[in-house]
Amino acid sequence: MALSTVIVRFRQQLPPLHERNDRDPVLHLDSVVPAWRNDLPFDLEEGDFRSLVEDLVRTRRVEGGALAASRLLRRTAEGWAPRAELTLSGELDVVRTSPQLQAAMEGATRLRIFPRGDLPGLNRPIAVLEQVESDEATAWESRPLVKAFEVPARLNQAIRLAAVAGETLVEEFTAFAGEPVDAPVLLFQPDPGVDFENALELRFIGSSPFRSTRPWLAMAVTQEARSALKFEHPPSDLGDCILDGRCLLAFVGQASLDLGDGRLTWRSAAEREDTKRLILTGETLRRVRETVFLGTPKAWLSDGQHHTLVSSEDLIWRSLGRGSWRSSNKHAPLG
Repeated sequence: MALSTVIVRFRQQLPPLHERNDRDPVLHLDSVVPAWRNDLPFDLEEGDFRSLVEDLVRTRRVEGGALAASRLLRRTAEGWAPRAELTLSGELDVVRTSPQLQAAMEGATRLRIFPRGDLPGLNRPIAVLEQVESDEATAWESRPLVKAFEVPARLNQAIRLAAVAGETLVEEFTAFAGEPVDAPVLLFQPDPGVDFENALELRFIGSSPFRSTRPWLAMAVTQEARSALKFEHPPSDLGDCILDGRCLLAFVGQASLDLGDGRLTWRSAAEREDTKRLILTGETLRRVRETVFLGTPKAWLSDGQHHTLVSSEDLIWRSLGRGSWRSSNKHAPLG
């Protein structure tokens, strides 16, 4: 029996989260199923391996969160360093994966996941995808093989992964929300209660117009875009983004960028939150430096926790640069 199937069965024996009263899930299993470790498909003599399995039991199952990427900037002595993180635990939302990966999963029951592209650690698997069968349906569960996966990654660098069956490379794909981000203005937000002078880490939230209830926000901007930006209050220069050649500005209130045929607006200290980010998934053209979709990609609106599929009737597109906006429902994108 696969390890992920056993772990899922153990988690089902835990009380609901609101009834646990902070009690350790492993201690709960020890009390209700004292011999639960004997059901594992291997021996747990080695201390590190035993600790890893117990951490898997403690991890709350996250539906649809596996193999999703997120980006951040971390303050260093040299400037702000871009990093990428990958969620390794939880159930894989197959609908959000690329068509290539979905095809690779047909007929498979277990796939190892490796970093690809320019990401560090290319020779070591970081997670295993395994089919988990229940009374309701068959799902794919991701089991981490490392404690965490956080690596240096340029903002315009795709977070690429590879699925391997046995020793055979089955498919390479971009992690959900791991597409390159290279818009002129990229927005980041701090942890709650942190002022910009003491901020050590900023989370990427997108380039789409939005409003946030946080008292301030930060934007990583290109040199060309900086002169075109307008601020309600003078921004504060937080320094440079190393590796990407952008400057990082903190602002309070409203900031806007004039595009000629439209305007993008962002606001901090807003009365209500609206921080949805546009994420595109779909089959991409291989062996090209930029992300080029073949046909119409799927579009998702994400606030970081919830992901909503956008109807094709609500999508418009235009050729790169200038041109008229067209409905994707009436005119299929060129790519």
